[in-house]
Amino acid sequence: MRPSRAVTVHATLGAVSVVMLVPFYWVLKTSLTGENIFQYPPALLPRAVHPFYYVDVWYYIPFVRYLINSVIVSVIVVAANLVCNALAAYALTLRFRGKRAIVALLLSCMLIPFQATIIPAYLITKELHLLNSHLGLALPLCSTIVCIFVFKASFDAVPRSLIDAARIDGLAEWRIIRHVMLPLSTSAVATTLHGEHYRRALRVLHHGAGAGGRAVPARAAPLHRRPHVGSDQGMRYVWVAAALVLLIGSCTLWVGLHDDGVVRGRVVQPDGQPAAGATVSFWEKTLTTLERRAATQTGSDGRFVLTGQPAHHFALQAEKSGFDASPRT
Repeated sequence: MRPSRAVTVHATLGAVSVVMLVPFYWVLKTSLTGENIFQYPPALLPRAVHPFYYVDVWYYIPFVRYLINSVIVSVIVVAANLVCNALAAYALTLRFRGKRAIVALLLSCMLIPFQATIIPAYLITKELHLLNSHLGLALPLCSTIVCIFVFKASFDAVPRSLIDAARIDGLAEWRIIRHVMLPLSTSAVATTLHGEHYRRALRVLHHGAGAGGRAVPARAAPLHRRPHVGSDQGMRYVWVAAALVLLIGSCTLWVGLHDDGVVRGRVVQPDGQPAAGATVSFWEKTLTTLERRAATQTGSDGRFVLTGQPAHHFALQAEKSGFDASPRT
């Protein structure tokens, strides 16, 4: 390849890569700035970066519990798909009576909209008494038709001579799949590991699972439906962005090291003298509201201490008879 052509190809690939990464950049920017994603023209660079949205999401949901649930359900779904899809695909590479009818049936099932299976999947899981369990979350998509045909296409590309040689050597059918077919079908395995089916499975059953059995994607979805007080409707997507970025970036250590829950300060009058006997209110900024959590009185030197307040995103307001209330800051 000529140098000029190589430069053109690499420049084109680089431009396409940048375009593909724009959604990830936009999620990260929105989660840090709290900007309205519907504003026009959109701001390309982040302004007023504010990392406390991550802390809000951390306290709004038991994130660690849901993350553990996500890992467990992911392992179940991926393992089940590898086994079930590989076995079904290998069977479809063989010759047997009724094979065309089975393939036609599978293809026709792919025409059924995903939304039409939500209620039946829920009812079946309920009858099996698997609601609010890891297996119940994973069950609806422990096998997917698309992945069956992906495996079948990969298995069809394996030379028949290798399979015949394995049979001559005395390998059982399941060992042929394990030691011959799967090692030569890494692309199909990678497609199964992609996990799109896992995300959809969680969306099916997250309403039927108790709080302790939910996973992160299932709990991130309802966040955008919560109205945001004192802001535009587009602000609600900030919480979704923050929850999603928390999946790949960890604020766990920072939160743990700063979770003493003690707020100290000093209130002074306009002339700079201590404001003795002033009422200091602690307002916690949650995902949707600004709520008063605690209050205390200042001492003779104007100082105050609030304890037992683990929130990292809050506002304080001071009030005293004869003076206007201070703004919440």
